[in-house]
Amino acid sequence: MIGGRRPRVVILVVLALASSACANASVPSGGAAPSTPTAPASATSATDASAIPGTTPEPSPVAAFQPLDTPTTFSTSSAEAVDGTTAVGWVQIGIADEEPAIWDTTTGVIRVLAVPANFVHPSGNTFVRLVGISGTTAVGTGILGTEKRGQERAMAWNTETEELTILDVPAGFTQATAHAISGTTAIGEAWTAHGEKGIPVAWDTQTGAVRPLEMAGYFCGHPVAVSGATIVGTRCVGDAGRPILWSPITAEPRDLDLLPESQDGVPSSVDGTTAVGECCYGEEGTPLPLLWDTTTGAVEQLDLPASFENGTAHSVSGTVAVGAAGSTPLVWDLATGHVSTLSAPSGYDQSLGLRAVSGPTIVGFVCEPPASSTVNARCVAAAWTLP
Repeated sequence: MIGGRRPRVVILVVLALASSACANASVPSGGAAPSTPTAPASATSATDASAIPGTTPEPSPVAAFQPLDTPTTFSTSSAEAVDGTTAVGWVQIGIADEEPAIWDTTTGVIRVLAVPANFVHPSGNTFVRLVGISGTTAVGTGILGTEKRGQERAMAWNTETEELTILDVPAGFTQATAHAISGTTAIGEAWTAHGEKGIPVAWDTQTGAVRPLEMAGYFCGHPVAVSGATIVGTRCVGDAGRPILWSPITAEPRDLDLLPESQDGVPSSVDGTTAVGECCYGEEGTPLPLLWDTTTGAVEQLDLPASFENGTAHSVSGTVAVGAAGSTPLVWDLATGHVSTLSAPSGYDQSLGLRAVSGPTIVGFVCEPPASSTVNARCVAAAWTLP
């Protein structure tokens, strides 16, 4: 399943999540910068986006909260993706050092994976994250300790045996970042040594073999999510990100629709024939949550609570989508069109983020209230189960 987004330590380049990212060509970081700790009947038809009213939110869903273990040796953590009751993400030591983590969302028990010695950055730290999970295979990106800044490489882990496979890089490229996985297909991007050129790719996680995706003459393409034989992502048109679809994966990409009079559209997740994401960063930073039918390409705007003018959708699974309006987490029931807010669990700060959903299980992070005004909140991985 696919996760969404939130502010975080950057160890890899994800695909462009705002239109300005296309102008910057989404080059890999080569390192990490620490930070402190996101045709169903659910949507409003896309006519004039500015005229679409918000809806009164349903009461917050009664979701069972499960804190996911983050031992005190780790300064922060986040669950980035979930499949069934297995969540994956990362834990952080101090202000930078990161390691891949797996949680059981029913018990909260954590496993921190052992990282091979060659995944030590020239700085002496480790930067490895898991970003996707499908069955018993998790994918992520780590920085090999080569060259002055290190080289990012995509990887696949067997969550039962913890066996690691370094995924291949196409000829002429030296780096790769993984973004998501479905079945045995992972997707991401490959880069030249200094990030001056990138191409979209797919991997067979059983063999590690890589295959460049067709581009149909597009200047750049950024795959972000995969479900079965369908990949969604963006391509660059000037400074705007246009939503695209590879379906089947071997085909040339085709455009998904934009809201009328909007300049951009950025999918973030796909499940079956439903994709979700956002738009309208090109219109002075006023994002709107979107839903696409990947069969027809049609787009609609998801409803927002009446008190919010803007929001984003991060992840979708079946008839449930999750996202946010500002710092307020949102849950959409796509079967009924109802949108709900999700409150922070008792004992936690109102700062929280929903990163991904699989069936009734949502994962992300919650923040512990800071001990004083001079101390930052400690944010840790968490899970919720919808009724």
